[in-house]
Amino acid sequence: LRPILPGPLIVVPQPPVERLAELSEEAALDLFETARSAQQLVRGATAFNWALKDGAAAGQPITHLHLHIVPRKANDLAQNDLVYELLDRWHPIEGEVNVPPPLELPDDDQRRARTEGEMAAEAGRYVALAAERRLGGPLPTHEVAFGKFKLKPSQVFLVSTSGLSLATVNLKPLVPGHVLVVSRRVVPTIAELTPEEMQDLWRTVREVQGLVQASHGASSSTLGMQDGRDAGQSVPHVHVHILPVGEAKSSL
Repeated sequence: LRPILPGPLIVVPQPPVERLAELSEEAALDLFETARSAQQLVRGATAFNWALKDGAAAGQPITHLHLHIVPRKANDLAQNDLVYELLDRWHPIEGEVNVPPPLELPDDDQRRARTEGEMAAEAGRYVALAAERRLGGPLPTHEVAFGKFKLKPSQVFLVSTSGLSLATVNLKPLVPGHVLVVSRRVVPTIAELTPEEMQDLWRTVREVQGLVQASHGASSSTLGMQDGRDAGQSVPHVHVHILPVGEAKSSL
C-alpha cells in the first residue's frame, strides 16, 4: 500500500466492516490493542500519528474501516501538520488520490480561546445526553489534570465507569463538537498505559463519538491521536481527538 511517510502501518478489522460502530466492543478493543502492539515493532520513530476516518463525510476512502499509524521523527516534514493533508489524500490504489468532502478548518492563529461559560454550556448538553443514555460514572467536583494544566469540572462531560478515562470539551475546537478523550492518569504515550487503561480509553472514545455525533447531527467522525511530541502532541498526556463531521441522513 502507498506509504504516507516511511514505515506506515494500517490496521484493519477482520471480517471487514465499514464503520467503527459496526464492530462489537471486543472487536473494537482488539483493533486498537493490535495497533499498539504493531506500533511497538517499529524502529527508529520518535512519535506516531494515529488517524481513523470513520464515514464518508470524514473522507474515508474505501468501505473497509482502517486505522493509520504514521511513524514520525523530528523535522520529517517542513510543517508538522502536513501529515494531515497526506492522510486526507491517501488512497490504497496506486495512482488514485482521495478527495475528501470540503471542510473549512481555521488556522491556529485564528482559533479563539473560548470562555469558561461557553465551554460549560457545551459540556452541559453532552452531560444531559449521556444521562439519557446512561453512560459514565460520577463527574468530578474538583479540577482534573491534563498534562500540566487543570481542567475545570465544568469542562468534563463524561467519566468512564471505571474512572480511568474522561472526556472534555476543547478550548479551541477545530469544528463544532471537537472534543477530547483523556486518560485519567497523566502519561505522555499510549505505550505507558496499562492494558486496562488502554481498553477503557478506546471504549470511552466509542461512547463519546456516538454522543457528539448525535448531539451535532453528524454522520461521521475523524479520530486522531498525536502519540509523542514529534507527532505534534502539544500536551504530553494521552488524549484522542474526536471531530464530528457531515450531516446525518434521516431514517424517515
